[in-house]
Amino acid sequence: MWIAFAAVLTPLAILAAMIGFGTSAPPTPMASISDPFRRVDYGDAPPIARIAARDGTPLAVRIWNAAGAPADAGRVVIAIHGSSAMGLSLHPLAKALRDAGMTVYAPDIRGHGDSGRRGDIGYAAHLDDDLADVVTAVRAAHPKATLVLLGFSSGGGFALHIAGTKLGGQFERAVLLSPMLGPSRRPRAARSMPGSHPISRASSRWPFSGAPASTLSTACLPSHSQSRRKIASA
Repeated sequence: MWIAFAAVLTPLAILAAMIGFGTSAPPTPMASISDPFRRVDYGDAPPIARIAARDGTPLAVRIWNAAGAPADAGRVVIAIHGSSAMGLSLHPLAKALRDAGMTVYAPDIRGHGDSGRRGDIGYAAHLDDDLADVVTAVRAAHPKATLVLLGFSSGGGFALHIAGTKLGGQFERAVLLSPMLGPSRRPRAARSMPGSHPISRASSRWPFSGAPASTLSTACLPSHSQSRRKIASA
């Protein structure tokens, strides 16, 4: 009996040790992803503001306000960062959009940066609900504005997901920058629209050489409302 007990206990102890202490050193960060951010000057980035989520969690967000009174803003971009990043990583793009006359909100998605418990959410639709709470706050601050949802990398995949939900009807369009759509997804060649829209022009200042953000292709997807919203992919 003791032999059988030891045969069961030993693998469990080994597994517990592997989970508790790990089995190898952390992987080296990919230079192609991390290096462009290291070259960015964040000295003039706006301070962190807070938007309360419905569960009481303060969501960190940075706001690049366009010139003029916030209540008179014509277009507001809600920008979603990539996996393991935070809203601050979108600083160069947000500045360019601000200079083009748009106000930009870049939240730290829950589980990232200063929003909630690191690396964790409470339920499957938690991020959807958080974005809905951000939209409510943006609508209150900018009642006249048209909203645009912009996502980079994994944020682009999330933006595409939101575009297919009821919440997507709140946005005039969704802009996907080098979106992560899954390992088997191969993006089609973008149709050139050079300089056709302020977002297109501003995106050309994005620091990633691998993100041809100044060339956009657009398509329309049916929304849950009577309108149709545009999806721009770069």
